Formats: sequence, structure tokens, C-alpha cells
Amino acid sequence: QQVKPKFEKAIQYKGGDLVRSLSRRQREILKWVGERGEVSYSDLKGKFKPPSKTIQSLEAKGLISISSREVCREPSVQSELKPYPKPDLTSDQEATLKEILKGVHSKKFSPFLLYGVTGSGKTEIYLRAIEGVLAQGREAIVLVPEISLTPQLLSRFKDRFGNNLSLLHSGLGRGERYDQWRRIWKGEVKIALGARSAIFAPFKNVGIILVDEEHDSSYKQEEKLKYHARDLAVVRAKQNDATLLLGSATPSLESFYNTELGKFHLLNLPERIEGKPLPRVELIDMKKEKELFSEKIKGALQRNIEDKKQSLLFLNRRGFANFILCSECGLTFKCPNCSVTLTYHLRDLSLQCHYCNYQISAPGDCPQCGGHQLQGIGIGTERLEQEIKAFFPNAQVERMDRDTTSRKWSHQQILKRLESGSIDILVGTQMIVKGHDFPNVTFVGVVSADTSLHFPDFRSSERTFQLLTQVAGRAGRGEVFGEVMIQTFNPEHYSIQRAKDHDFIGFYREEIQFRRALGYPPFSRLINFRLIGNSEKKTKIMAHEMGRIGQSLLERGDGRGIEILGPSAAPFVKMKGKFRWHMLAKGKSPQLLHRFAQELAVRLEAQIRGKGVNLDIDVDPVFIL
Repeated sequence: QQVKPKFEKAIQYKGGDLVRSLSRRQREILKWVGERGEVSYSDLKGKFKPPSKTIQSLEAKGLISISSREVCREPSVQSELKPYPKPDLTSDQEATLKEILKGVHSKKFSPFLLYGVTGSGKTEIYLRAIEGVLAQGREAIVLVPEISLTPQLLSRFKDRFGNNLSLLHSGLGRGERYDQWRRIWKGEVKIALGARSAIFAPFKNVGIILVDEEHDSSYKQEEKLKYHARDLAVVRAKQNDATLLLGSATPSLESFYNTELGKFHLLNLPERIEGKPLPRVELIDMKKEKELFSEKIKGALQRNIEDKKQSLLFLNRRGFANFILCSECGLTFKCPNCSVTLTYHLRDLSLQCHYCNYQISAPGDCPQCGGHQLQGIGIGTERLEQEIKAFFPNAQVERMDRDTTSRKWSHQQILKRLESGSIDILVGTQMIVKGHDFPNVTFVGVVSADTSLHFPDFRSSERTFQLLTQVAGRAGRGEVFGEVMIQTFNPEHYSIQRAKDHDFIGFYREEIQFRRALGYPPFSRLINFRLIGNSEKKTKIMAHEMGRIGQSLLERGDGRGIEILGPSAAPFVKMKGKFRWHMLAKGKSPQLLHRFAQELAVRLEAQIRGKGVNLDIDVDPVFIL
């Protein structure tokens, strides 16, 4: 379905000598239009109901003219329209900005990695760098993770740049997106702010590309056309002789390694603005605790309520219980389409799959043995919210996860209530982690630091460190010292220890040794070959055939320096009704890997044709599940 420009009727004031012969209503409308010069018919209709006959007679008298004009559909993230006065820069910020503006003024490809602790004022650097680019008459693309596109961020940009800004994200309707792209293409705006697809903004003279939270995995598009927006940002900045600025408090290992190789120039903001200290982080060993919450977290929440301060509680798993178990026969409820158990949701008494959205009503009794002993095992944000409400019945407790933010504006309304102080404790998933700046939040509790640590993926330690550091960074951004408590069964693990100490460099040094020893990125490149089919048997047979073709290519010399891992069943062997097997190819040379992938794809496609099995190739995979 084709999207078309939106037009509206506009009324223009012309004036004339016939004013004395007008009725009172005609004079009122003419005066109102005259004060404004030009108004939309919809605004006029809102003020004078119904104005159509009066308008027609004024047009006939030649006092006004009526025309049609193109209008822009307003995007569905609204800024808070709060003024953000331009702050004085710290000496670190000034030195950093000076380096970036050198790159901007050179009009050559200048790639920077800005490593700045949480609350160090990276956003202000972005805004000043963009001002430098606009002064040259060039354009700016700003990428942020989808979840960080908050009214707070938008209002900072709007306050500085007014309407010289186009907003691009997945929540836009087709008409809204069309209008935003059209404004860019017609040169009506100089800045595009958006999620990963904003990298394709049709500017003709890009001067800077900014990637905030450059480590964030949401920059990789996994479906259909696969691309990584951060990597495309490097390519596009190079093609446009533009400045590239990647920013993060927890840079990806790949980007930080590129600074050691001299590919990116490292900039550092080591301290929070106004010399505010980073929050003190305490680890709580859950092997010594009997309850879901340690006494320390309960005590900290109680103190904050008494002191009229706000708290965040983080758990990266939604729902009430991870799964339901019959304690008499051991039955668990599994998704028929995916190899995962169904999560119990109390609000609508349902069992849901968080991968394919399969849903059934939660049974009262066990369908297998008829037993009455069905138990919820594990915990999600819904149960966490209920438990907190039971502990603190007089506190205002709210929850922010995908279940509570499915309606339009709901995400922003929760953040607004947090900012206004009407929420005492906000429980949530990683939605509460990203980029928010609430000065009255002084305590952050992490209920389980181990959720992301045990995924069968070589990046699980890195993700755990990033997530914990970002969560901790939400505390103590105002005048009061921040406090963070992390509950974990693995307090000795280096990713958790380094997050406790806000020590990215220490984490990097340790993690990079493992990557070097095992030959994983950034010391190699990966390609994931995934076979997806309706039949478990056919998918498995074709996976073994894929392995055989891969090995024969290596033996023939078409894969020098390439190592094959697998084929094996994917960790989630069944997803959305499809069976999945995969094989990884690992090597140092992108050219050889690409040639190997093309040759393997050609040979395998001939084998799987008509078998109901499809080959999916993912270069530089972010997730290997």
C-alpha cells in the first residue's frame, strides 16, 4: 500500500474594503485569521464551529483565500518541552570536544570512541559537536537504542535545535515515517535522531554520525535484511568524509580493541559532572540468603521511602514465575512452537511464550495427573512487583516492562510519574536501565545478576558487565550519594566484580585474554549458518550435509585459516514452530570467509531445494542462540 503526502486546507488573510458590510461572526473570523496571517481549516473549526458557510462568503468577497498545503504527521514520541540550559563544560569535556571539533573542521573521516562513565555528560558533547557540524552547513545523524528514545532525550535535542530535527523509530506509523524521511530528503531538517534504521537517512552532506550506547545489541537487525547500524555508521562516515563518534560507558570489546589498533581515536570522560561520585556497589551472596530479597535490600528500600527518595529494582525477566511445575508428577508446561517453558502471568492468569507469543489460560489442576500442587518456579517482574507491594503497602510501586508498556505513550507516562516523584519504587526489566537521568533515584537493587551470565554465548560475560554497570549508573545522579546492591550466586565472577568497581578497563583486560586464547572476536570474524525447517528429521539431515560440504571445502583449500564449529542443534532447537541447527565458521580474513560462505551457500541451496529447509546466513552474529 502506497503512502502519500498529507494535505490540509489552509486559509490566508487578504483584507480589503468590504469589512463594514460583514456580519458580526464574519468580522470575528476575519479578525482572528488576520492576526495570524494564515491558519489551518482544522484550527479555525476548533475555534469557530461550524465555519464553512462563513468561510465561503468571505472567500467570495475576496477577503480570504483558501488553498491546500502539505503537512507533516507528528511522530509518536513527544518531547517534554522542558528547558535544558546550556551547562558550563568541565575541563575533561572541553578537551574532548576540542579533539572532536578538530576532526569536524578537517572535513575528513575522523573516527572517535568516547568512553565516559555514566553521568559524565556525553549528551552535552554530542549536542556541541552537532552545533559545530551545523555551522559548516552539513548534516548530522544520531543513533540511539530504540529503548533510549525517551521524551527526556528528545527534549534536550528540541531545546537546542528546535524543529531542525527529524525523528525516526519503529513506533512511527507509515505516514509519520514517510513524512520524516521526506523532510530529510527535501532538506527541511539537518539532524536525524533515531534507532538503527536512521543510519539510512537520505542526507546529501553528512558531517557527523553519532552512535550513543554503541555497545547495545539492538543496533543489529536480526530479521530479513541483516545489518549492524554501528558498523554501517563506520562505512557511511568513511564514504562521506565525516566525523564518527561512538559513545558508551561500557564500550564493546571490538570498538575498544580498535582504539588499541589505532583505527579509532580514544576519548575519555573519567568523572561524573560536578565531581559527583559513582555510586557505592555492594555484592550480596545469595548462597547465604534464604529469601528472595536480602535483608540489606529491604532495609535500603525502607530508608529511601522514609527519606522521600526513589528506588529502582532491576530484574531482566518479565512475568510472574519462570514456569509452572506440578510437584506431584513433575510436569512443566512447554511451548508447542519453541523449546522453552511457558512463563506464568498472574494479571490475566495465563501461560505465555515470550518468543512466539503463544498463550493459554493457566490450568487450576495438572492436566497429566489431576494433581492440585501446581507451583510457580522462579521469579519475574510481575511477582517482584507484588512482593514489594506486600513488603511496603504504603509505598507507590510501579512496574515497567513490555507487559506494562504495550499501549502508546505508556512508557513515557511511567517515566513522567517517576520524574514528578509520584513513584517510590520502580520495578522493571532493562527498559529502566537505558539512558534515563532521574536525580531523585538514589538506590538501585539488582535482584539477580546471574540471568545473563549463563547463556551459552561467548559474549555472556560482556553483556553481564555492561548491564550491571548501566543499571548501577542510574543511581546517585542528583545531589545525594547513590547506593547499589547486586544479588548474585556468583559474587567471585570477574564480570560482576569489575562491575562492582566500575572498572571497565580491568574487565576489558581480563575478557580480552579469553577472547585471544579462544580466537573469538575481535581476534576473528564469525559467520553463523543456520538451517531452519518444519521437519526435525530433514533439518538434522541437511545440517549434517552442511557440515560435510563445509569440511570438503576446507580440504579442497577453499577455507584457508577457517575453522568450523558444529553443526549442532541450536541452544533453542525449536523456535516459532521451526527446528533450528547451526554451524559457525571462524576466521581472520573477511574476504576468505565471504568466499567460503558463498561457495557453501551455492552447494547447500542445491541440496535443500524442495526439502522445506531454509538456510539463513548471519555475518558477525550478535546472538548465537
